Formats: sequence, C-alpha cells, structure tokens
Amino acid sequence: ASEMQRAMPVIARVGAGLRTPSVMQRARNMSTIDTASLQKSAQQAFTDVANKIPWLVNPARWAAAQKEFGAFGSTLMNLPNTPMGTVASGAKTCFEVFGVFCIGEVIGRRQLVGYPVKPAGHH
Repeated sequence: ASEMQRAMPVIARVGAGLRTPSVMQRARNMSTIDTASLQKSAQQAFTDVANKIPWLVNPARWAAAQKEFGAFGSTLMNLPNTPMGTVASGAKTCFEVFGVFCIGEVIGRRQLVGYPVKPAGHH
C-alpha cells in the first residue's frame, strides 16, 4: 500500500473527530474550549499522521521544500523580469491543478453538470 493509502484511515479518523458533538458544541461556544486539550489532540493527530506518512516529518524534505518555496517567492517578487517561459510554465501548472480539481468535482457529484436535485416535496 502507498504511504497515502496507509494515511487515509488516520486522516478520516481526524476528520470524524472534528465532527463529534463535543467538538461541535465547543465550536458554537468558543469560550468553553480547553486550549491544552485541543493542543494535545492536535499533537496526537499530527503524530498519527506522521507515523503513517514518514516523509511528512523528514527534515531533508522540509529543507528542500523551503528552498523551493523561497525560489518561488523570489520569482513572484521579480515577476516583471521573469522570463516568459517560466511564467507560461507556472500558468500551465495552475491550469493543470484547476483541471484536476474540476475532475474531482465531477467524480464527487457523479455527474458532469450540477449537483443531483431531489424531486419537489422530498426533504
């Protein structure tokens, strides 16, 4: 199984935990949130995910990502002087990401246009 497949049960458990009645009640009444327990829960969730996805906490990968993000930021700050090929490549990547998002929406809805509409009178 891939690293992402191994992580999915943990991610689903974290998502389900965020929808429990106690969490929903806390969200409605923000003054009742116990910061220490929230921090402990978040740390446990991160530890669970990190155990399932080891590359997530790999320092070398984080250093490489920071370096790449720094280069990306400097390119954005210097956009008027950026070569057209670099700008075109970035635009192509943005369109690809948007296309994958749209495909995911179609798959999630299980139809090409709009969301399923229930018949009138059905609640």
